[in-house]
Amino acid sequence: MTQLIARNFPFLITKTNFEGDTALHVAVRAQRFNTVRVLVDLSKQNPNTSTDTNLLTIKNEEGNTALHEALFAVHLSKKKVDISVDIACYLVLNDPNVSCLHNNAGKYPLCMAIESGNKEILEYILNALPEEGNGLLQRLEGKSPVHVAIEHRKLDMLRIIEEQKEELLLLRDEEGNTPLHFAAYIGYIKGVRYLLEIKSDWSFERNNNGFYPLHLACENGHIQVTKELFRKWPDPAELLCNKGQSILHVAAKSGKKNMKMTYSTLYMYHEFFQRITRHQHSSTKTSRIKSKLPTPKQDVNNTINNLFVVAALIVGAAFAGALQIPFDGGNGTDDVDTRDLSDLGFFLKSNVITMNLSITAAFILFLALLLDNNLASVLISIAFLLLELALTGKTQKVLLHVDPMRSAAMNLCKGFGLQQQHSASLDISLAAIIENMKEVSMRRQKLSSKT
Repeated sequence: MTQLIARNFPFLITKTNFEGDTALHVAVRAQRFNTVRVLVDLSKQNPNTSTDTNLLTIKNEEGNTALHEALFAVHLSKKKVDISVDIACYLVLNDPNVSCLHNNAGKYPLCMAIESGNKEILEYILNALPEEGNGLLQRLEGKSPVHVAIEHRKLDMLRIIEEQKEELLLLRDEEGNTPLHFAAYIGYIKGVRYLLEIKSDWSFERNNNGFYPLHLACENGHIQVTKELFRKWPDPAELLCNKGQSILHVAAKSGKKNMKMTYSTLYMYHEFFQRITRHQHSSTKTSRIKSKLPTPKQDVNNTINNLFVVAALIVGAAFAGALQIPFDGGNGTDDVDTRDLSDLGFFLKSNVITMNLSITAAFILFLALLLDNNLASVLISIAFLLLELALTGKTQKVLLHVDPMRSAAMNLCKGFGLQQQHSASLDISLAAIIENMKEVSMRRQKLSSKT
């Protein structure tokens, strides 16, 4: 009957009633799949229906297209859900662009499919959508379907979007918020964790207001989300918005007492942990990334200067040891040392190695002053290892001849302009080392005499 009337009176196909409904609206609402197919086919075949109007895009008084009505039926129907799903998929097949038309309430079919939780319709729509990137977001009027899935806390819908149309995850809303911004804003912890697994760099991106996701989580008092984001960026002092506000400023401004307490606790914990390990905190299994925040330049320079002093002390001690070679009568006595000359050879070799290691360490420290902080930290570690090896070699030489090391170290302290208490402290430390080494040497001599 519908086909007969439509063929004889084609203008009735696009004719609307007092509510703005076409025959297609009524057929979809009544779940008459065969009638829907007849009307759609005849509207395409008969050019007299309208030259400017597409039957599938006609809206009623509420702004609903036929696809809107089909999705309403899916959401409300309890018995004939499969029929409504088939009708919706059929309408999408004939015109995928209808999925982006919004009604008077601002809802469009793509987001309605997410709200209904129907995976079949969502997958069908996503597969039918053209590859348009940002053009698709403009047609959605800035409302990303990913944001809708987050708003309704539909993690399964997020997974489907990521699998079928991954580029939708990169779309931002009109305020420049990424999906992670929105998940942090509403406190959706499962969504935050899932999005960090997909793209952890989102935690380092700002919106149009200069806020990071961590700012939005603190502003709204979402403690669990804040802790999760702290694992990605554990140094909160670097998190400043366009107005120069830290996350503590944002939490205090919003009046979230729990957030202020949480932030303060986490910050103190981070500072304590960082001072012990000298490494930045990273404790989540999904992060797999190291913090890119630079080490403060002043701290690096202080470390380099301290190691420079140590390197100079060891070089000076080695040089003094070369000038005052033991066992040659030039050590302040007229007695010639009769010990095995192999000890002298060991002393000379150790002295040369110690000096070379110290000079190499000093050169590396000089390079560290000229390079990037992160690379400087690596070079400092290498220099520290070389100095440790040099110091080990020097302590072995102390067993043979300790006076040059002490005198050279004290002279170098004065040459570097160190304060008197520092020189005294160094004197006490070296004296303690020397006394221990002498005691060990005496014990060895007693054991050798007994044998």
